Amino acid sequence: MNQYGTEIHAICPIQRELKVFGGPLIEAESQEAAELWCQENGMGYLKVLGRKLNDIPEVFKGLGPFSNGDN
Repeated sequence: MNQYGTEIHAICPIQRELKVFGGPLIEAESQEAAELWCQENGMGYLKVLGRKLNDIPEVFKGLGPFSNGDN
């Protein structure tokens, strides 16, 4: 089973600006399955970024260890 990184765009309660926050890792067989899991579990607001490629913790700002495909 693969892990997929997620993010959410939300208003920061401190700065009152739109920010991007890292979301939970979703375990699924494919990116489509991860997106479906989010929809079916009340987390349809999450954007699935891609498959996690390694176990090194990274900040989810486009520089994280993610692939846009399932290859």
